[in-house]
Amino acid sequence: GFTDQDSINEWDVPFPVDYDRVTPKDEAYWKEYATTPKAFLSLRRGRSLWASRLGKTTSWRIESQSAATPEAVARALEKEVDWQAVGVVIHPLRERQMAASKGTTPFGVLFLSLSMFVIAAALMLVALLFRLAMLQRSRQMGICMAVGFRRCRLLEWFLREELLVAIDGGVVGVLAGIAYARLMVWLLTTVWVGAITVPFLRFHASGMSLTAGLVAGVLVCGLTLLGTVRGALKLPPLELLRGRLEWAGGRPVRRRMSWGLIIGSGFGAVALAIMAARSGGVTQAGSFVGAGFLLLTAALGSLWLWLHGRPFRVDPLLGESPLWRWAVRSLTRHPRRSMLTVGLMGASSFLIVALGAFQMQPTEEGTGGFEWMGESTVPIYADWRAEIEPLFVRRVGFPGPQVYSFRLRDGDNAACTNLYRPSQPRVIGVPRAFVEAMGKRRQDFQWGALPRDRALAQNPWRVLIHKQSEENAPVPVVLDRNTAMYSLQLYGGVGEEFELTYDGRPIRFRVAGLLADSILQGMLLIGENDFQRLFPNESGYRFFLVDVPEGVERQIKEGLEERFSDEGLEFVSTRKVLAGLLAVQNTYLQTFQALGAIGLLLGTLGLGVVQLRNVLERRRELALLQAIGFRRGRLAGMVFRENVVLLTVGLGVGTFCAGVAVLPYQWASGNTLPLGRWLILLFAIWLVGAAAGLGAMRAVMRLPLLANLRNE
Repeated sequence: GFTDQDSINEWDVPFPVDYDRVTPKDEAYWKEYATTPKAFLSLRRGRSLWASRLGKTTSWRIESQSAATPEAVARALEKEVDWQAVGVVIHPLRERQMAASKGTTPFGVLFLSLSMFVIAAALMLVALLFRLAMLQRSRQMGICMAVGFRRCRLLEWFLREELLVAIDGGVVGVLAGIAYARLMVWLLTTVWVGAITVPFLRFHASGMSLTAGLVAGVLVCGLTLLGTVRGALKLPPLELLRGRLEWAGGRPVRRRMSWGLIIGSGFGAVALAIMAARSGGVTQAGSFVGAGFLLLTAALGSLWLWLHGRPFRVDPLLGESPLWRWAVRSLTRHPRRSMLTVGLMGASSFLIVALGAFQMQPTEEGTGGFEWMGESTVPIYADWRAEIEPLFVRRVGFPGPQVYSFRLRDGDNAACTNLYRPSQPRVIGVPRAFVEAMGKRRQDFQWGALPRDRALAQNPWRVLIHKQSEENAPVPVVLDRNTAMYSLQLYGGVGEEFELTYDGRPIRFRVAGLLADSILQGMLLIGENDFQRLFPNESGYRFFLVDVPEGVERQIKEGLEERFSDEGLEFVSTRKVLAGLLAVQNTYLQTFQALGAIGLLLGTLGLGVVQLRNVLERRRELALLQAIGFRRGRLAGMVFRENVVLLTVGLGVGTFCAGVAVLPYQWASGNTLPLGRWLILLFAIWLVGAAAGLGAMRAVMRLPLLANLRNE
C-alpha cells in the first residue's frame, strides 16, 4: 500500500499519518531512495524504542569473514538463539539467489523460436534477390561455361563473391540485431510489461553471442546461396545464354506425393477439429489452430496442383476480362515462384489473424465466481458469521457476503509474472468448509486436469480430502496449470511427485489436480489438515475469497477493510488479478503477431522482387507486345494485375484458413471477434503489397523497345 507509490501523499497505510509534516525534501528522498533508511540508530536505542514481548532482536547480519559457510553461521548463532523456540533456519542466501536467477522463462530460446518464421521468410527473400541478381548475369555464366570453365570453378567463383556480400550483410545484421534486442527489452518494460511485471530488465550482449550470431547468419545465408547457384549451374550453356535460370519446360510434378499431402492434411484437420470440439481451454485452442494450419497446407497443395493443371482454364472464374485472365494465366509461367510468394503471404496472414483471436479476457471460470480476493498482514481469528453479519445488517441492510478463509504460508510468487525461479512457493491451506461449499455452488473454477474418478465429477476439490496413510506419504496439491508447467517445470501432469524445502525440512507433494487460467496461479493449494500438520507455527487465516451480491460490491469491500484495518486486510478485484495474469499469455501472442507482421513485410518485398524478375525475364515478350500495338500503360497494368492476383490469393487463403481455426473457438468460448480490426489490418497489408508491385510497373514503363526486339 505504500512501497509501490510514487509519492508519500499516495500512501495507503492502516494508521494515521500527518501528511502536513511531509516536506519537498522528503518527497525528493522518497523518489530517489524509496524505503532506504534515513538514519541508523544504535542497537541499544533501537531496543529501547521497539522491543516487544516477542523479543529485542529481529535480524542478524553476519560478516562473511567470520562465518563463510552455513554451518559456521549455525555454530555462531547457537550461543544466542534457542532454535526450537524461534524456529530459526539458516539459508545459504547466495546459492538461493543464484538458483532463482536462472529464471522460469528462457527468453532467448523463446524469441529465437518465435523468430524462426521471420528467419525462414528472410532466407526466402535472400534466395529471390540472389536469383534476380543471377538472372542479370546468366549470359555471363553461359559464356564462361561455353568457353571451358568447369561448373565447380564457377560455383567457387560466385560463392566467394556473394559470401563477401553475406559477411557485410551479417555485420549490418548484428548491428540491427542489437537495435532489435534493445527494442524488445524496451517493449517488455513498457508496452508489454504485463509479461514480466517488472521494469528493470537490462540489455546484455557478449562478444561470444554476437560472433555466434554473425557466423550462424553468414553460414545459413551461404547455404541458401549454394543451393541457388548449384541449381542455376545445372542448366546447359544454351539456356543460360538465352537469359534463363530454369528449364524451359519446367520440372515434372510429383502428383501422387502432392495428393498424399493434400489428403493427409485434410484428414488431420478434421481429426483435430473433432478433438477440439471434445476438449477445452488451451487444448481446444491449440487443436483449432492446428486444424487451421493443416487446412492451409491442404489449400496450398491444391493450389500447387491447380497451377500445374492442363489445360489451364480461368474463363468461368473471371468472365470476359482478358487482362485479368492473362494475369491469372501468367501464374503458371513459374509455379514454384508463385507458390513461394502465395505460401509466404498466406502463412503470415494466418498467424496474424489466428493468434489475434486468442487474446484472453477474464472469465467467471477464472475467478471461480468470486468478486474479491483479500489478504491480511497478520492472522485473523474472527468468527465471520457472529461478527460480520451484524455489521452489514446495520450498514447495508442484509446479512453480508459469503467469505471463505484460508490459511497462508508466505513464500515466493510462483506465478508466470515472476521472472525468478521459485524455491519456496506460497502455500494455501484449503478448509473442508470451502471444499464442501464448492460442490454446491453454481460457479466453480475451470479445471485443466483431474484424476480419472467419477466421484470427482460433482466436486473436484475433494482431491484435497484424504486420510494420512503414511507419515512420509506425498501431500496432495492442486496447482494452476501455468504454475506447474512454467514456474515449477512439472510436465507429468496429475500424479507427478515433486519435493520442496520449507523451514529446513523437505516436503514431498503429489499433483492431485490442475486448474486452468485461474486467480490461484502461483500458489500451492493443500488441505487444511495437511497445512496444520506441515506448518504448525502458521496460525489463523490470512487469505480470503469473497462472494458478493450484485450492486453492493464497493460497500462490502470498504466495510471489511474498515473492520479489519488493524490486521492490514486489503481486497483486490479478482477480475483485475486475473487480467494481470492473463497479460503474460496475451503479451506473447502480441509478440508473435509482431513477428508475423515482420514476416509479412518480408513477403511483400519478396512479392515485389518476384514481379521485377518476371518483368526482366519477359522483356522480349513485352517488347513484342508493345511493337504490335499494346501501349506501355496497358502492359504495366497487366503486370500490376499479376501482383494483385498473387497478393489477393495469398491473403485470401491465409485469412480463410485462420477464420476456420478461429470461428469455432470463438463461438465455443463466447468471445467476440475483432472483425473491424481484422479488416483494417488486412486492407493495410493489401495496400502495402500492392505498392510493392509499383517497381515492376516502373520497370515496364522504362523497357527499351528496339534492344529487346533485336535480342528476340
